[in-house]
Amino acid sequence: MKSECFQMLRRFFLFTALIIFIAGCGSGGSGNSGGSSSPVSDNGSASSTTSIDKGAIAVKLVWKSLAKTTDKVLYALPPDVINVKIIVSGPGISPPIESPLIDVTAGTGTLSGIPAGVNRTVTVQGLNASGTVVLYQGTKSNITINAGQTTDAGIITMVDVLPPVTTATPSSGGVNAGQVVTLTANEAATIFYTTNGSDPSTPGSPSGPHTGVDITISAPTTLQFFAVDTAGNKETVKSATYTINLGSLTVTF
Repeated sequence: MKSECFQMLRRFFLFTALIIFIAGCGSGGSGNSGGSSSPVSDNGSASSTTSIDKGAIAVKLVWKSLAKTTDKVLYALPPDVINVKIIVSGPGISPPIESPLIDVTAGTGTLSGIPAGVNRTVTVQGLNASGTVVLYQGTKSNITINAGQTTDAGIITMVDVLPPVTTATPSSGGVNAGQVVTLTANEAATIFYTTNGSDPSTPGSPSGPHTGVDITISAPTTLQFFAVDTAGNKETVKSATYTINLGSLTVTF
């Protein structure tokens, strides 16, 4: 009898211990699950951004330049554009994410590590060899980035964003009466100017537009001028002032 009671008590304690062990594992597992589901940032607050919350974007570029190659190819790659840079901005992206310089001859580019979300804007810059001057630019908005995927942004048309530069020859100073001053733009552009010091960009300006300008200086004159290229980029108004050199008279007696 004692032996049977002992066996019953033994089974009871073993069963109870097993239940306690299972409950303990369940409690511990629940705690670990709760801890891993909400990553904590350095300031102790919950963070919803992890490595799996990011995606990538791919773009293909078309260059709207004046360099025509054949009847079937309307535009060619501008010769002064050497590199491109991809920039992505949007809600929750501060500062914007930028790619390193990409060889422009690739024609395509991909930028990864972009936080997933909507209303992303991708801007592509066409740069000079040093990557310091933006010559062409294209933008596409309202892009959705999906986590773990590469989003195809499609074709982005790159347009000229660099204003023309107009120079006056001679640049300014004293000239002889009848001196011709030539205004020249560094690219295909329309030149606007006035000879009375007024703003040539004001509607109703007396002179302009002109594609090439020769101005005869017969009196003290202040030229105001600027150019607009075929892409619509407007140069800042410049000024050049000319005075008339006085002759000398020799009297013999």
